[in-house]
Amino acid sequence: TPFDAQGRVDYRQAGRLASALLDSGCDGVVVGATTGEGPSLTDDEKRQLWTAVKEAVGSRGNIIAYTGTYSTAHSIELTHMAEKVGVEAALVVVPYYNKPPQEGLYQHFKAIAESTRLPCILYNVPSRTITSISADTVLRLIKIPNVIAINELRGRGAAAKGVARDIEEPGVEELPDVQEPQLADALEAIPATLAENAGLDPIDMITELKAAHDKGQVWAGLDVFSGKIV
Repeated sequence: TPFDAQGRVDYRQAGRLASALLDSGCDGVVVGATTGEGPSLTDDEKRQLWTAVKEAVGSRGNIIAYTGTYSTAHSIELTHMAEKVGVEAALVVVPYYNKPPQEGLYQHFKAIAESTRLPCILYNVPSRTITSISADTVLRLIKIPNVIAINELRGRGAAAKGVARDIEEPGVEELPDVQEPQLADALEAIPATLAENAGLDPIDMITELKAAHDKGQVWAGLDVFSGKIV
């Protein structure tokens, strides 16, 4: 999230940045999430930020608004706000600090998802929230029609493979048996420093990785990170 010299959110620059990302090959942007100072923004700043980015992007890409907090009621309020702005989806994080049990996590996400028409993406980042959503809880939540994905940052890929293995639905496939430490290392190595070492633009790297993933070419995606795009 861009700020001006006085520490105020630069909404116009946020719109320019989102447009630049789409022009560089991204399908959409996540706005106001943890990397974008989401927990430090006021509700009004979030609303204005989502609005500015949506107005700048229009229908050229998907806008995913970060609406999760450690309060179920507040998360619902933010999700309703994002829905009114016209974003395409909501990213909802595991409640931090409170350390809820798995049933509490299920009820939290269920209440948010059932309060909105927006597609909801679960966000599991235990290094920040302490609590981690289990595969069993994910399997319960994906039965809710508008829970469509999970942003899984547990590492090593084991959790995602466990969920995929237990789903018996058409079109859902288990992840291939790649060497998980290498995959995790590659996915955690997206920062610009690696891109510079490989002589590549960071956005180009992510775009190439996504294209390889869409084709089912897992190792081609890894080759991107060594500077060898195949």
